[in-house]
This record gives sequence, C-alpha cells and structure tokens, in this order.
Amino acid sequence: MARPEYPSAQPGQGVWPGRSGGHGPRVPAVYPPVRNDDRIILHFDYDCFYAQVVQNNPPQGMTVADLAGKAVGITQKSILATCNYEARRLGVRKLMRISDAVRVLPTMILVDGEDLSPFRDVSKTLYRLMRDIVSSGIDKAQVPVERLGLDEVFIDVTFLVDANVERLQKRPASSWSTTEFFYLGGSDGEDANGRPRPSGFEFDCTRFCGCIVGAQQDSGNAGLANCTSPAQAREKLRFVLGSHLASYLRSRIEHDAGYTASAGIATSKVLAKLAGKQHKPANQTTILSLSNDGCEDHDGDDGDSVVHAFMDVLPLRDVPGIGYKTATLLTDFIHGKKDSGDGDNAALDEQEGDSEQAVTVADVRLFPGMSPRLLDSVLGSAQTAGAAGSAIPSGERVWQLLHGVDSLPVRGGRDLPTQISIEDTYAGPRQGTLKPDAANAVAAELRMLATSLLKRMHIDLRSDVPKSLAKGDWVVRPRTLRLTLRPQYPDVTDNRTTEKNYHFSRMSRSEPLPSYVTSLTTPREQIVERLVQGSLVPMFRKLAASVRARNDSQGSSSSRNTASKSRMWTIGLLNVCVANMAPMAGDGGIAAMFQRVNGVTSTGELEELEELEELKGEQTPTAQDNYDNDNYISNDGNDNDDDDIGGWDDGDHAGTEGSPCKQCGQFLPAFAQEAHARFHLLGED
Repeated sequence: MARPEYPSAQPGQGVWPGRSGGHGPRVPAVYPPVRNDDRIILHFDYDCFYAQVVQNNPPQGMTVADLAGKAVGITQKSILATCNYEARRLGVRKLMRISDAVRVLPTMILVDGEDLSPFRDVSKTLYRLMRDIVSSGIDKAQVPVERLGLDEVFIDVTFLVDANVERLQKRPASSWSTTEFFYLGGSDGEDANGRPRPSGFEFDCTRFCGCIVGAQQDSGNAGLANCTSPAQAREKLRFVLGSHLASYLRSRIEHDAGYTASAGIATSKVLAKLAGKQHKPANQTTILSLSNDGCEDHDGDDGDSVVHAFMDVLPLRDVPGIGYKTATLLTDFIHGKKDSGDGDNAALDEQEGDSEQAVTVADVRLFPGMSPRLLDSVLGSAQTAGAAGSAIPSGERVWQLLHGVDSLPVRGGRDLPTQISIEDTYAGPRQGTLKPDAANAVAAELRMLATSLLKRMHIDLRSDVPKSLAKGDWVVRPRTLRLTLRPQYPDVTDNRTTEKNYHFSRMSRSEPLPSYVTSLTTPREQIVERLVQGSLVPMFRKLAASVRARNDSQGSSSSRNTASKSRMWTIGLLNVCVANMAPMAGDGGIAAMFQRVNGVTSTGELEELEELEELKGEQTPTAQDNYDNDNYISNDGNDNDDDDIGGWDDGDHAGTEGSPCKQCGQFLPAFAQEAHARFHLLGED
C-alpha cells in the first residue's frame, strides 16, 4: 500500500527561527511549546518491585536469608514475568520463557506470581506511607500523591518546596548552611521540654542530592551564593529542596518498610518519570531546567536547551504518552522520508537503512517542516488505513511531549477505586493458546477472571468500620460490567506473535452489572457461574462476531484471504471490569462516611467526594483509579528495568468507540464523554 501524502510547507510560511534565511526547504514557523516550570514533581519507581516483595515476604518454606542476594524470578504461567537485578546481571531478562531463563541461570529461585494480592497490599502500604509523610498536618489536596500501577508514585511537592523556599529566603543566600531544616508541617512528637517537635529533616542546602541533568560536572554543588538575584537563587533552590525531599522519602521507604526506590525530580510528570530511569537502582536524578539564570557556576543553557538535549537522544517509544502505534506511524513516516532521498535530512541518511531502526525524539522533533499539523496528518493516517476502534494522541499532544512539555496534574488518589479490572494476556509464548471457537476454554478463562474480580470487589469495596453500615456491607457498588477483547493474528510462516501481527486495538462491550453479583448471601461460586454463563459468555460472542465482521470487511486489502484470517485469529487479551461506582453509605453519603472513618477529613477531600456523589454518570478512570488490574506483571513489549503493571497512559488508547477530549486531550469512550465534560465544568480537570 502506498504511503499517504502529507502536507508540505507552502511558500510564505516562513522558516525556523535561527536558520539561514532562504536556504533549504521553507517550513512552517512553528515555535516550541511553552513549558511551565512552576511545579516540582517527584516520581518514585520501586526497584524490581515484585522481586522485592517476594524477598521481604518469602513464600512458605523460605526465609528472608534464603533469598538475600540471590537471583529471584517471578513467574506467571510459562513466563518469567520479572526478575531482580541479581538475575539481570547474569543474563536473565523478564518476559523470557521459564525454560529459557532456567537454561541461562539454573540457580535462579523461581516464585509463583499468579496471585497479585501481596503486591497490591505492599503497594497500598507504601503509597499511604508516602502520602502520610508529605501531608502531615496539612490539607492532602495541597500535596497530591498519585499511584501509577503498583510500583510507581507521583507527588506534586510544589507547596512544601515553596513554603520552605520562602522561609529560607528571609535570610541572605550566603547564610544558607549544610544543616538547614526542611519543614514538612505538623509535629513529630515532643521535645525534652514537652514542646511539639516539628516534622521534617535536616539537609545540606549547599548541594544537590543525587545525580543532575543540566549542570556542570562538579558533582552537585548548588552554587546558590553565586546567583546574581533573589529570583535566580529561588529558582535553583526549589530544585535543591526537591532533590533532598526525594532523598528523604526514599530513605523513609527503605527504613520504615524495607523497599528501595529510584526517583526523578523535574517540573512535570513526563520529565520526572524519564529522569528516574537515568540512574537505577536506588538512586535519583534531577533535571535542572533553569532559565538562563546568570549563576556563575552554571553553563548558561536555558531550560529549553537542557530539556531538549535530554529528550532528543531518547528512543521515541521510551517517551511516556507515545505508545506503540504512535511510535510505529512516526517511525514509518521518518524512514519513508529518508528512503525517498530527501537530501536535506542528512542526519538520517547517514544512518543504516534498516526499516526497523529506532527513531529518536530528535529525528521527529527536528524533521524539516515538523509541526502539530503535520503530526496530526501522520497520525491520522491510522484511521484511513482501517485501524478502527483505536485512538492515538493529537498532534499537539505529541508535539508537546517531544519537547518535554507536560501540563497533566498529579491527581491525588482515593481509598476507593472508581473501577476494578482483571485481565490476562495470551501473547508471546502463550500466543495461540486461546481460540475464540473453543467455547469451554474461553468460559474457563472468563470464570477465572470473574472469580478474581469478585474477590477484589469484596476486599476493596466492602467495609466493617462505619457504624452507619451493617458490618461487612458494601461501601460502594459498581453499576457497569465491561468485557474487553484484543485479537491477535499468528504469523503464517512460523506461528509466532510479532509486533506486526499482534492487534493492539481493544474491543469492549458494556452492560449493567446484575444485582445478584453484590449479594452477600449467595455463595460466590454460584455468583461467578451465573455471571459467566449469563453475561460474560454472551458478551464475548458478540465481540468475537465483531472481530469476524471486521476481518470480512478488510479482506480485500489483506494479504491473507478473508476466510483464512477469520479462522486464524486468536485471543490476545481478556479483561473483565466493573466500574461506575455508586455510593451506598447512609447519613450524609460517602463523604460523611469517610469523615467518620478517618476521624478528620480535609475540606478539599470532602468537596471532592461530594462532587463524586453528584457525578453519577459513568466516568473514564484516571491511571491511579485503575490500580487493581490483574494483568501480566510486565506489559507486552518494552524490556526495560521497569515492572509496569498499570503503566503510564501510553497514548494508544483502545476500547470502545470514542475520541480525545478537546479540552485536556484524554481519550474517552463514547459512553464517558458527557460525564467527563461535567468534570471540566465543575473544575475537576
């Protein structure tokens, strides 16, 4: 199929600022997006989280000493889902077949990871530990803490950092010492005289903590006394304080709970997450995106040049928010332009002409004529090529990410999820094991997923605390049941799943959750069987029919004949989800219930909960809301040091028909768009 035509620059549209006028192709004068550096965001990623959980809580028959310093792998079915650094240093990689991993490292200790309950419990404990530390004595809404998956946490510490900066700037920078005190708010017991002891920690105000991107190679000297104005000192001091707060939280996690973490400190979520990957494990990195600060010890680069230099070397697929399909479309576009003999793209022409060659951020960002409009055209080709049922980020969103610009807020998590989903994947070595026409096998898989889902509902959605509820009654009840299917097509030559034949579009069906599912008197086994036979199996049949219909409609453009393709597709993923939670608490509703449970609840939390009561419509959950997602410990693809489970919103949303929100860019299924719009109207952006 011929590559689609893309718009080119028109005469009179101008040239890039700073380039020699008139030389080379004329391209749209699109300036880089403006980055907001007013925030300080921390990102924490627990090192080999699942292996750490096993090592700290050994399975029956093992002790902590048995696993200390040993190579440990976590298995799910026939896959090595993840492993610790000791195993990785000896050549083992996650997502290997167990047989291959044992062949590489016969002495590795393997632990079954099918039951994710221990990992969830530890994740919640660590999340609450960090939340309690940073919000002691203050409104939790001022320091939002967001959990991403089970092993990552974002914290917006702007309020804490700015409060301490204001206190320090009451004195001249020359007086800031190596023993300053970072106030966290609240008190930490009493001193010898019976007076409240402030909560916080001592730190060295003259140095950054950890590694730095964007500073001279003098190992972290802050150089605050050399700044030529209070504004310049303040800007750098905010990063200094952020780095020490991240270090303090990492030390508390290790001391109080026994877990190590890597951290990133930056002015946005995407930069903080990328920074944390730079020096793993048990380390941290600060991206010093200062304006041209005039400090004598600084290189003089402004924040844009620091961020661009950091981003440009990254493979496109490494950028959070740019998913597989988006990266593939952009890679094909860049390689297509290169192969066309465009002489002005000399940097790419020097590279080897492998169509699978990784494309970097710089390759796309600096491509002649690149702009949000051109990105929209490139990414929009997925729809004209027939990739129905999927959506990818807007050109404007990708343009921002390529420049390290991300305004998404850190959203404070809630004790109750807005949805619970359980899924399993059948890709990689499990490819082809679950066929859509194998009715008994499909029903058995749905039965296992439904059993796990009902178990999680009883754990997370029931309470034995509020006096207004009968002990063990539901705090909230989900109103929507959703089944999601992702098909895959085996390669006809070797029957293996590859990036080319794995279908990344999810197809979903939703219906009201039957009331019997929340019965407290019916045995759970009967509930599961009734749910599978009465709801999930019929929903699956409708989804399978939709896949076959799509195959038939695309048969003329497929390299395989229609009948063959319809027979060959297998199931790549199944997900069962309950959502659209309805509060069941009496005497004032769920907000009042939380006030009784917690004793004291902040005004901000109460307002948020009261708004949730008003928004009865079905909502699209944010990343931290979907933390109960029983999928493979590691997502498909990306073999890096992360143990992604919930994962960053990678930009390649899929599911029911929908479109991105015009205001915030978040992809929304059609059923959620009205409720989401109400969120914006109420300021719940």
